[in-house]
Amino acid sequence: MTHCTTLSFLSLSPKPISSSSCVINAIKFQNSTTNLLVFPSDRFVVIYDIEGKCLRTSWKHSAAINCLRHFQVKTKSCGLRHYIITGDAKGNISVWDIEKETMVSEIRGHRDGVSRVAVLNGEWVCSVSEDHTMAVFAIEDQSQASQQSSEAQDSASSSISLRLVQSVDFGHSNMMECCDMSELVDCNNNASSQQSQQRIPIIACAGIDMKIHLFILEDNGQFKKVCALQGPSDWLRDLKFLQCDDGSLLLATACQDTYVRVWKVKQQHAHNSGNVDAQQSDDLDLTTIDLSTIASGSGKSYSLSRSSHMIRCGDKKWSVMLETLLSMHEDWVHSLDWAPPVLVEQKDSQSGEIVQRKHQPIRLLTASMDRTMIIWTPDQSDSSADSAQSQGVWNSVARMGSFGGKSGFTGQMGYMAARFIGNGEAIIAHAYHGSFHHWKKQTDVDDEDDDTERWTPDVALSGHFASVTDIDWDPSKRYFVSTSHDQTTRLFAPWSQKSLVPHMSRFYEIARPQIHGYDINCVATIKGENEHRFVSGADEKVLRVFDAPLSFVQTLKNISQVETRDVSNRVESAEIPAIGLSNKSITADDDKSISTKSFTQPPFEEQLLKDTLWPELVKMFGHSNEISCVATSHNGKVIASACQARKEDEAELRLWDTSTWEETCILPGHRTTVTRIAFSPDDKFMISVSRDMNLIFYERAENSLTEYRATLQQKVHSRLILDCSWSYDGQYILTGSRDKTIRIWSVSEEAQFDPKVGLTHVFETKFKQPVTSVEFCHESGEAHVLAIGLANGEMEIWHRIGETWKRLEKIASLVAHADTVSRMRWRKSPEHDTSVYELLTCSLDGSIRLFSVRM
Repeated sequence: MTHCTTLSFLSLSPKPISSSSCVINAIKFQNSTTNLLVFPSDRFVVIYDIEGKCLRTSWKHSAAINCLRHFQVKTKSCGLRHYIITGDAKGNISVWDIEKETMVSEIRGHRDGVSRVAVLNGEWVCSVSEDHTMAVFAIEDQSQASQQSSEAQDSASSSISLRLVQSVDFGHSNMMECCDMSELVDCNNNASSQQSQQRIPIIACAGIDMKIHLFILEDNGQFKKVCALQGPSDWLRDLKFLQCDDGSLLLATACQDTYVRVWKVKQQHAHNSGNVDAQQSDDLDLTTIDLSTIASGSGKSYSLSRSSHMIRCGDKKWSVMLETLLSMHEDWVHSLDWAPPVLVEQKDSQSGEIVQRKHQPIRLLTASMDRTMIIWTPDQSDSSADSAQSQGVWNSVARMGSFGGKSGFTGQMGYMAARFIGNGEAIIAHAYHGSFHHWKKQTDVDDEDDDTERWTPDVALSGHFASVTDIDWDPSKRYFVSTSHDQTTRLFAPWSQKSLVPHMSRFYEIARPQIHGYDINCVATIKGENEHRFVSGADEKVLRVFDAPLSFVQTLKNISQVETRDVSNRVESAEIPAIGLSNKSITADDDKSISTKSFTQPPFEEQLLKDTLWPELVKMFGHSNEISCVATSHNGKVIASACQARKEDEAELRLWDTSTWEETCILPGHRTTVTRIAFSPDDKFMISVSRDMNLIFYERAENSLTEYRATLQQKVHSRLILDCSWSYDGQYILTGSRDKTIRIWSVSEEAQFDPKVGLTHVFETKFKQPVTSVEFCHESGEAHVLAIGLANGEMEIWHRIGETWKRLEKIASLVAHADTVSRMRWRKSPEHDTSVYELLTCSLDGSIRLFSVRM
């Protein structure tokens, strides 16, 4: 039997944390032409293209990754190579080779979490940390010079390392949140080319002391602090340098006081340096103006002080002055990004030929917690605006985001980061709850009287931002639902109109049926005449059943070409009341202003939050504690559930009739929390496993489709059991335990009815990690195929050959999970021949993954 397992779909998002430094610089493109997005999610890095396809996840850290940057180095042995540098919550700084997907260098740069890293020309690295220090490293090429061919260079291993050059302690009360690096260019040395101009590295860092600290490299190889710019009245969250075409620098800073400040660093010529000397001060104080009065639009005219500070390096001088103050945001400004350089055609002054030259447009993108992003440019009425020679007047040319409406849990939160894509004609951003937002510039708009740009939203990656606890295919295997500790239940379906690429299923989130106030632990779809129903259980004592509204049925038809049999009795849509956790139905007769429209493409985040809820059909009461697991029979007649058990009488199973939604029976037997319930393929039998290390076997009562009775209880593991599964023919039961073993049990006719016989143990194997999830494939015909998930995120696929059980494949670590596998589900691939199956998995790392398995 040949086999091959590939990752065909992945859903996840950046994780929100209390320190926004984690996600401010969480997204960064590999370069300006490939449109690749690289961002950290928990302990691994995701490489993703902006059209909606996740390429891979790589580089598992031992702690959560806080920040990353892309850079290039021309090594001796391999030529130009691309690297990612990451900083994690333990203070480690690591360098990864993108092509080889290997770590080439790691250093413990700080005693506490790294807040930000910056790279300059593949030569210098600067980092700031929660331990209130800044560290500077030199990037050193350890490889040997090579005369190999390009193919040989590609296969060669690159070797670079980080060497600590300097560490600066700002004091316990002066933690730095952000840093960036650039170069001061000496434009007065009459160099014949830009390459021969003297360039002096400069570092800017800022944080909770409300100052911007500037350092430059001296001849002794150390960075010296040259000034501390004042002006912000709250913590600084981000800063970015821009190298202008004329050699000057612009430094933009984002602050919690809602203002964005742009500073200009410009070289002083000999004939005017004396004037600037008279204006310098040790620490600039630009807070003498009441900024709140300016923002209120009182009608008064103010002129910001343009006094400058002098930076000296030998006999050369640069002045630093406030260029402009931008004040349209209404909440904390978290992120800044300058537009990337573009190629423009110019006439060569010597040859007269048309040549392409790199041009740096001056366009600044800011993102704020007020749920808006703004693009700023110098006043276009100033002829020199795009050459950094403006007089401090900047205009907003585009404003994107959410204006009005709900915010918070059922509405969009503010933006944590935003970046230009490619040539600056698109933007990607993510909000506090991890959602991505993709915007494209409309280039076909022609309005000479309007300086405002037109931007439209586009489909982007989406996923849970906390541990994913459960997943389930719908009964017909057309879409799947997932649930998470981010307190949402989400529904993913394929977009049939989106052209598929090889080995890549284009699943998109098309609905968010449940937005709850409790962490959700389990979910199961319900088969029946009424399609599109599921039941979920959360950290509450109630089971909730949801039924799809008409708006979802129409959306599913538009996006996935899935027809629904009967739509006559469905409500239009649903909404969450201002106070409450139950989704309320909206019918055509209701006078509601909330939108009930369907969609022809995957909805955007704002639409998912308000327009894709499902109405709650019924609540089922009876459990005494938080719901731990739920299962539905294959015929859709029965729901079985259990809750967290602190004592024996709470460890009972409850069965519910889906035709009446009434409780049919209570099944005691376990002594502590039941972790999984599973029905046999024909629904005649049911099993449950528990933390008490026991498996209980149940038989359906005669003349009843909804009542079961316990016929066998057996201890099957030495530690708590976390999962169980039936084989497709009901012949075998599979269990997985914290004792690091899986065990397969044969179900004989005697065992079904005689508790003295018990289950027959037929196979056992041990792993290096606890087994947290197991699943038999029910689509594999006469083959017994099973998947195993471990506590460290590893996954394996096994099968039965004759009377022996053997491992088919261990899923590669680069595409496997980074944390505990919480659930696994199989289906037959609808896009391939009969030899391809799809394994859907979820994990506490917050990701959902779909693997194509070729048998």
